[in-house]
Amino acid sequence: MDVQRAQKQVSEAAEKFADAIKESYQALADRSVSAQELNAQLTQEFFNGVINNLRTQAESNRALAEDLIEQQRKQQEASQTLTQESVNAYMDFLGSVFAYPYQGTRVASPQQGTEPGDGAAIAEDNAVRHPLNTWVRTSGRSRTRGRAARSRGRSSRR
Repeated sequence: MDVQRAQKQVSEAAEKFADAIKESYQALADRSVSAQELNAQLTQEFFNGVINNLRTQAESNRALAEDLIEQQRKQQEASQTLTQESVNAYMDFLGSVFAYPYQGTRVASPQQGTEPGDGAAIAEDNAVRHPLNTWVRTSGRSRTRGRAARSRGRSSRR
């Protein structure tokens, strides 16, 4: 009987030991699964954050590019306006410089076979006073025509 009891005790002890090992492996497996789930969740949150940051950066870059394009367009328009105004002022200056020597002559001899108020006399007087303006008008190189051509060229480039 002692042998049977000893065998029974050994058997019970082995069974308890096996149960303890089984429970410990089960706990280890459960913790491993929960650690993997947590790692997967953290990885997903990390990549979602990166994707959101990249999306926000792309939107900011797009808005900045649009602002830069608008500023460049405004700068180009201002430059064109400044250039046109400079050319106009220079044309007026040259016209007045070339007209200056003729002003005294025209005033000193008003009777050259024309009547005051005669259209031909006025046109001739304007031609003498503003030779560059007359040349631009008669050559077909008017300011408005040039602006329209530049506007058409600008719209076709877009």
